[in-house]
Amino acid sequence: QGVKIKPTDIDIVTDEAGAIKIMQLLRDSGIELLDNAPSEVFDSILVRFMINGIVVEILGDFKIKSKVDNQWHRMERLLMNPDIIEIEHVKLPVLPLAQAMEVYTLMGREKDLLKVAMIEQRLKIGK
Repeated sequence: QGVKIKPTDIDIVTDEAGAIKIMQLLRDSGIELLDNAPSEVFDSILVRFMINGIVVEILGDFKIKSKVDNQWHRMERLLMNPDIIEIEHVKLPVLPLAQAMEVYTLMGREKDLLKVAMIEQRLKIGK
């Protein structure tokens, strides 16, 4: 989307039923699920696995504990109105940059706030 961020993993956000279904499909396919570490920042049904050396995380019923107000925020709205990008002729739904900026702001970690600044710059240039 024009922001020079090197991803360390791929996050797929879904609802609770979607996460459970994906977990079942992965187990049935013989894909090894990775251990999940609890987090003070995130709460979700988390399914982690690796494909070609890249960690993929399925986040069902995703919630973030905000560093701004110390409250838990439900993120189901992230499933609504995604932007669509095309990579190698495959169309993928992605989080619009304005929503990504909001999510990173809620997380409030130093690395997230750096991403907020990069997204803000991209949105200014794009206007």
